[in-house]
Amino acid sequence: MDCLEAYGLDRGRVKCAHLFDDFHECQTMTKQFKRFMAMRKERDRQIAEGKLKGDEKYVSPRVDSY
Repeated sequence: MDCLEAYGLDRGRVKCAHLFDDFHECQTMTKQFKRFMAMRKERDRQIAEGKLKGDEKYVSPRVDSY
């Protein structure tokens, strides 16, 4: 990490913490998994309430949504 080389080990841990956090998120994908679980929970809630029925339960996203 260039930031750590610039500041040294002690100050680099503090000043470069945002870069380490970003790198850790990139490696573990925890935000992506939490987002997936929140969407799944919401879909299951709507199915339990009866808002989604039949073929509407597991609809693929629109083609241009990516």
